[in-house]
Amino acid sequence: MQSIRTLPLIRMALHISLLASVSAIAFFFTPAGVAAPAIQPVSANKTEKQAASLAFAPQQSPANVEVVEEVQADSNQKNIQKTQAKLQKAGLYQGPIDGRSSEQLGQAVAAFQRLKGLPVTGLLNEETFARLQKSNSISAEIDMLERLVYAESRGEPYDGKVAVAAVVLNRVKSEQFPDTIKGVIFARNAFSVIQNGRLSSAKNKETQLAVRDALFGDDPSRGALYFYNPDISTSRWIFSRITTVVIDNHVFAV
Repeated sequence: MQSIRTLPLIRMALHISLLASVSAIAFFFTPAGVAAPAIQPVSANKTEKQAASLAFAPQQSPANVEVVEEVQADSNQKNIQKTQAKLQKAGLYQGPIDGRSSEQLGQAVAAFQRLKGLPVTGLLNEETFARLQKSNSISAEIDMLERLVYAESRGEPYDGKVAVAAVVLNRVKSEQFPDTIKGVIFARNAFSVIQNGRLSSAKNKETQLAVRDALFGDDPSRGALYFYNPDISTSRWIFSRITTVVIDNHVFAV
């Protein structure tokens, strides 16, 4: 009589083992931190007991998913705060250091990307964040650019000053030139104002504003890589370049 009573239980156990031998359901975390089901095949050499235990294995709970998402959000907020502080110190960002994304922060990130010759997206992607954290001379690079623009465009209209700054930024981005502000400015025979490897420390408020406008995307040079004064230039080669625009005394070209 005892064996007859246990027969339904044996059948139930065999049924569970059969289902478990087909597949076992597990959960994994996607890059976005959301749990998604995945089917994992059970190898043929597993015993019925092992297969049954897989079928009843603990699954990822919604609470654990929330913890992962909270950790990711906290990490993102800290990265944004670091970015805000860095860009604020360089004078590119004027907003609060609150760990929140904003249009103003996006514009500041884009300005940094132009300064470094990175693809300009305004997004704090992995490459931009890494370059930003390694950069300890953002203010010094901007200062150097301001001094060059002052030396090269004194007496030129405001658009002419912005255009000169834009040419330097265009060169940093171009594969034909060094990929840093300093590298572009001090390249051999790049600018006539560089004498004996030195650059004057003089600049003014208008020059600073012109450089800022160029960093924030204004380019009156229309993508130019060169500029020259046709009245005093002695280079036959420079006259062969294609003109993009003429602003007062300077011809801008590619």
